[in-house]
Amino acid sequence: MQTEIYAKLDHTPSRFHSDAEGRIRRALRHRSQRLSMVRVFLTDEKSPGGAAGTRCRVVLDTGRSGSVVATGRGSDADAALYDALLRVRDRLRRREQRRASRVRGRAGRRVLPKAA
Repeated sequence: MQTEIYAKLDHTPSRFHSDAEGRIRRALRHRSQRLSMVRVFLTDEKSPGGAAGTRCRVVLDTGRSGSVVATGRGSDADAALYDALLRVRDRLRRREQRRASRVRGRAGRRVLPKAA
């Protein structure tokens, strides 16, 4: 899994890139076999109230099954990255659940509705 980080920030902490790569690897360690590339885009932005913040967009290239994109926001780059990684892990989990339910459905099993 390759990692690329693009930051258009006014101020980037000195060790941010190495810390961010480690955080990304830890967050996606169970799925890293299926990921070919992880791209992280960080930008400064102003909220409607005028407060400064950071936006982080994480793009995962999963090979044959396409890509997964999640966006997070925070007061600084670390918080925005953390928020985006939580969202991307949730999207990957839901994607795997959908895929598993489709496979179970194809096997000829009939899914019964839950009792109320």
